[in-house]
Amino acid sequence: MKKPALVLVGAIVLLIAVACGDQNSVGSAGALQHIPSPSPVAPSPSPSPTHVAVAPPPVVQHSTQPPPPAQQTVTIDIITNSPYLTPQGVKISHGTIVKFVNQDQQPDKIEVQNSAGGTVATSGSIAPGGVWSFTFSSPGGYTITDRRPYAQDPVSVT
Repeated sequence: MKKPALVLVGAIVLLIAVACGDQNSVGSAGALQHIPSPSPVAPSPSPSPTHVAVAPPPVVQHSTQPPPPAQQTVTIDIITNSPYLTPQGVKISHGTIVKFVNQDQQPDKIEVQNSAGGTVATSGSIAPGGVWSFTFSSPGGYTITDRRPYAQDPVSVT
């Protein structure tokens, strides 16, 4: 009688195991057979955030110096008769551009000399109606002469 009791106990254990969800199940011969657990599925990797490079804001530098003055322009006409250069005795600030406009009927030439008599600039030939410009960049006294050596005009630059 031991054998039927043993079979009965085995059947009960088997029923309890199946009812409780054990991972073991009955094989075709009635023996317990181990069924492997399914492997956990790895989750899909979440997309990584896209990083966009952002340039830093531009650096604004503030100057403690006042802005340079606007560049001024003065016009001196070269004319046929005395005083030959007009206006006369021009007083300007350094950095001023002086435009020489040939109002004469023949080509002319301008020479700029410093107070020591040294030539600072020479225009070359200026055709009638033509213009030549010169920027007085250094303070001092200058003399402007046209093609006639006696036609001179002082310029004072501060």
